Amino acid sequence: MKNKVKLLVVSGLLMLAICGIVLQAQTQTGNGNWGGIMSPMSGDIVLKAELPEAPATSPLYKVIDNGTVPYCKPDMMHVKKNLPSEKEATVIAKECLEKYGGIPKDAVLTGVETNYLYGMNTKTGEIVEEHPLGVDVKFEREINGMPVVGAGGEIDMSLGENGELLFLSK
Repeated sequence: MKNKVKLLVVSGLLMLAICGIVLQAQTQTGNGNWGGIMSPMSGDIVLKAELPEAPATSPLYKVIDNGTVPYCKPDMMHVKKNLPSEKEATVIAKECLEKYGGIPKDAVLTGVETNYLYGMNTKTGEIVEEHPLGVDVKFEREINGMPVVGAGGEIDMSLGENGELLFLSK
């Protein structure tokens, strides 16, 4: 009986010693992983890489007044019958924007797209109807080749029947 107790005590002390070593390894790695004892990769890792040249300063622009021009017609989402082509819409959009302060010199045309209302067969997933809603034209601003994001960074507009302005956010 005494031998069994001695064996249990020795086994317990051995387990405590092993747990202490593992706990110390986890603490030393600082991340709770099995650190230096069980991991083949322990110690410092040094990356030898050249950093690219960076400018000493960088310009920061703050929009004081973005001159927002919101415009939206209530029938914007109604089906249209006579929309301009996407090529015509670009010309019409530029002419239309003259009434609202024109296009900033640093604005770039980034997209023209005709939007449709689709009818779908719910059993097959097939599109069975397509009705035009408007032609969207989008301009985005760049300063010194860098895109402007946030207020004043883009002009979105939608044109309807015969090029009528349906929506403008500038």
